[in-house]
Amino acid sequence: MSELEALLLLENLQGIGWNRSHKLLTHFGSATAIFKAKPKEWRTVAGLGEAICYELANWEKYRSLVAQQVEMLDRYAVAFLVYGSTNYPLPLSYCPDAPLLLFYQGIPQFKKRKIISIVGTRKHATWESFLRTIGGSFIPL
Repeated sequence: MSELEALLLLENLQGIGWNRSHKLLTHFGSATAIFKAKPKEWRTVAGLGEAICYELANWEKYRSLVAQQVEMLDRYAVAFLVYGSTNYPLPLSYCPDAPLLLFYQGIPQFKKRKIISIVGTRKHATWESFLRTIGGSFIPL
């Protein structure tokens, strides 16, 4: 299992979320190490509980979904940054629920340009009026 596959597993497992993912990554040092660990080792991480340990133990049921995600990332030449890595946008890392994985195409130049992000919108039409309101030129990543 690659580190990307293990990170995608963390993103897909029910009930894990950002806080638990961060605790697990801090405790084990890498996503692959999390899935190499034994259930008794998971139980030593504060705040996981039996339901989460059960999800971790049954990660194999997500293998095909993760394989599809990796294939799609490869097909469209989508790269990724991991929270806390060198190129991860520093301002985004200050958000309490910053994405564990940040996907992009092209060359990430977060330090050299102004960026605005709209994440998790449910009403896709409203962003257009928002951009008209603040003005300026925006270039998709």
